[in-house]
Amino acid sequence: MQQTQGRWAAMVEQSQYGQEAYVWALGPFQPADSREHARAIAAELARDYRPTHPRRLRRRTVLRQNEDVLFVVLEGMTSKYHLRISVVELIADLDADGRPFS
Repeated sequence: MQQTQGRWAAMVEQSQYGQEAYVWALGPFQPADSREHARAIAAELARDYRPTHPRRLRRRTVLRQNEDVLFVVLEGMTSKYHLRISVVELIADLDADGRPFS
């Protein structure tokens, strides 16, 4: 397996409505130079990332689960949505046959 450890990113997962139910969907994935840099990006995303919903944001509450995971509750005029922003490390990037993806 190709060595890819040390490649960090901040990743957004968000709730969105799909086929009569809320589902998790992958949002922005922003590469970073280091774990600390990814944490800084995650904090910025928690404050500033603007998903499609709610359309009219009334309130944003940011909660820290641990040093690498933030939850953001977004309250609109009639509904609530939430995001999970995680600091992640790329361990492997492989094709369908298990070879390094290039």
